[in-house]
Amino acid sequence: MRKLTLPTSTVARRGFTLIELLVVIAIIAILVALLLPAVQQAREAARRTQCKNNLKQIALACHNHHDNYNAVPRGGYGTPITGLTGPLNLGLWDHQWMGVLPQILPFIEQDNLYNRINVWKGPDLRPGTSPNTYQIETNYWADTNTWNSARFTLPAFLCPSDPQKGSTGSFAFNHMYETASGGSMTAYYFLPTDGLGHTNYVGVAGFLGNIQRWASWSQNRGIFGTRDHKVNFRDMTDGTSNTLMFGEVTGGDAYNFGWMGTGGFPAAWGLNNAPTQNWYQFESFHTGVVQFALADGSVRAISKNIDGGNGALGRTFMNLAAMADGNVIGEF
Repeated sequence: MRKLTLPTSTVARRGFTLIELLVVIAIIAILVALLLPAVQQAREAARRTQCKNNLKQIALACHNHHDNYNAVPRGGYGTPITGLTGPLNLGLWDHQWMGVLPQILPFIEQDNLYNRINVWKGPDLRPGTSPNTYQIETNYWADTNTWNSARFTLPAFLCPSDPQKGSTGSFAFNHMYETASGGSMTAYYFLPTDGLGHTNYVGVAGFLGNIQRWASWSQNRGIFGTRDHKVNFRDMTDGTSNTLMFGEVTGGDAYNFGWMGTGGFPAAWGLNNAPTQNWYQFESFHTGVVQFALADGSVRAISKNIDGGNGALGRTFMNLAAMADGNVIGEF
């Protein structure tokens, strides 16, 4: 008997040539180049939506504050508008210097953090023990528990598009005040190593807060001024849907804003529409727009090219920043 065995089958195998590999790599690179901008735009759209939601929640928290206290939060717990000191026996450093956002913590489910703030949380000055005096209050950074609270990072107060690149410092507080020739604003800051918690959202103070030096300035006061500027919704005679409540800031190219001490922010210097960002202007990391929450709780993306974006009185942007100027507002 003989055996018949089939020969072993061999199949020729062919690999890719170098040219074919290079072509495939080139095609993949082109696809990535086409898809990457779309992915980045989608991510920025998501960040902008989250930023919009943050502003809306802050505005709604102010509504809840108003329901409880018949007033929106004060613009800050510092000196009155009439100067850098006072009143009476008080100096610049005799105030708590808390801003707007700490006042709404209980209304954004941050009761525990609010309870850790040990400085006096009342908006009004407390009478002193001697006639015609007021109590000297503790600065928020001088109390250990309050300072540690100020160093917390709260995502609800941050724009997701902000890279937090401020390298010079973080603002402890900002202060608007009246001068002999008009008014101004000064900001004081801590070093980045102090670890102050940041924010991108500030209360709109109108032209320059509640300064009374000039009639045109007083007419353009906004919702948030100094501690002696108490506002409720009936004071917003322009209508809550025509009045800016909160807006975005970046701190410019060198600074960040601390959420504990940032008070009312003036619109006198307008919106920044230049490549270099400035700390004293409303600004954002969203291309071409700055987002604002209005007093009715809605949020609008306002173009940096809006009429009056340079802070000019009687123009659309300033009319929006004012709460009772009586001007008619067009499209924006």
